[in-house]
Order: sequence, then C-alpha cells, then structure tokens
Amino acid sequence: MHTNANGRLLIELPNNNRNVLMGPFAGGDGGCGPGNTALGNFALSVNYGSDNTAAGSQALQSNFSASQNIAIGHYALGNNQYSGNNLAIGNDALSLL
Repeated sequence: MHTNANGRLLIELPNNNRNVLMGPFAGGDGGCGPGNTALGNFALSVNYGSDNTAAGSQALQSNFSASQNIAIGHYALGNNQYSGNNLAIGNDALSLL
C-alpha cells in the first residue's frame, strides 16, 4: 500500500482479492469483497460485494452486499445497498436505488 498527500493507492494481488483502490478512503477499511475497482474519494467505502466498479467521489459508497455494478460519477449508485447488475452514469445517477 502506498499513501501520500494525494490519497491512497492500494493494488491487491490476485491471491489477495483482486482489488484496485485509488483515492482517500476508496474501498473503506480494506474489508471489501473480491474483484472490485474503486477510483475516487470514498468510492466503495462501505463494500462487501464483489466485482463492482466505482469511479467518482462517493460512487457506490454504501454498497453492503451488491455485486456486478458499475457506477461512474459523483455519488452514482451512492446509496445502493443490495441491488446488483446495475449501470449508473452521471452525477447522483441511481443514487437512491
């Protein structure tokens, strides 16, 4: 793990959940499920689902167990807790799903 003034960069190897997490608090405390990509401040910060992609500040921020989602944009799918197989593009897209 590499941490600097610009945020957090964590790339986990294949035997360690296959996650790519970039940005302050991206991926939360490291308890996220396997196969996730998070780019941005608080992207996937609460996440136990797998195979999700979040790009943007707070994208998929409260994803408790949903899998196979793509969220691009500020707070896209931000409050999605359990719904999987979604595509959200844009500011606040599907944020209350």
